[in-house]
Amino acid sequence: HKDLKEGFEYGSRGFTRHAQIRPVYAINVGKLVELAINGRIKSEREDDKLIIDLSSLPFTKILGGGKIKVPVKLIASSDVSITKKAEEKIKGAGGEIIIAK
Repeated sequence: HKDLKEGFEYGSRGFTRHAQIRPVYAINVGKLVELAINGRIKSEREDDKLIIDLSSLPFTKILGGGKIKVPVKLIASSDVSITKKAEEKIKGAGGEIIIAK
């Protein structure tokens, strides 16, 4: 058959991923605040609150590990997920979470 080439087989091989892969960059809330206090990530101070804007950071998930000793104002977009434990710790330390559109 003239369509067949030597070493070539018809049919599919392997697999194709059709869904978009979005990597998850998770960080514990205690580590996030620690990095902000040490000046490793960009943050601002307003009165006694530490303001962390997640829009300029690669994190997509905030986990509830670690301790928070200062009140934190966390500004996050709607595609960043924050666990209940992290939310409790932020609010327990006198902080707040703002979801930006």
